[in-house]
Amino acid sequence: MKNQLLSLTFLLCSLIACTEKTEIEPEKTQEQIEIENEIERNNAIALKIKGTHALFASISRQPSIGEDLIDILSETCYSDFYDFCPLSLHGIEKVAEIRGQIFGEFFEAVCRQPEAYPILNKGAEKFLGKYDKDKIPDELNELTRAAAMPGFSNAMARRPVEKNLYLKILKDYFNYNYEEEEE
Repeated sequence: MKNQLLSLTFLLCSLIACTEKTEIEPEKTQEQIEIENEIERNNAIALKIKGTHALFASISRQPSIGEDLIDILSETCYSDFYDFCPLSLHGIEKVAEIRGQIFGEFFEAVCRQPEAYPILNKGAEKFLGKYDKDKIPDELNELTRAAAMPGFSNAMARRPVEKNLYLKILKDYFNYNYEEEEE
């Protein structure tokens, strides 16, 4: 009897140990699924934009290869920023963060090599997109501009003589107009 009781106790303990209390996850609504898909799409876009990270530094070091770099990136990463539009606002922060960092690289490249601005600008226009209120949501524009400010600040501090060029970039790409106060 004692052995049967031990066996029964062992069996019950085994059953209790094997049965986990799992919470059943409620089924996702169609809206939740769509939001998750939009976030995943924006994360993929951010990774593609990140692929252009070294473009501006490379062009500023060797402007003569700028056209080739732009052509190669067009074939390997993506051909035009506006191909991603319209962008969903779900998960837009990652796109804005990466896009802003790359804009920061653009500012710093212009600082290093202002005479290469035409080719640098061509790369920025193609891979980052100029401001277009119909294609670039305000939230993306604002977050991207905020993420670009470290590059802008560094460029201004290192080569303040190019201030007007940096302000042109802010105007063209972020629709930001800087007005100096008269003293």
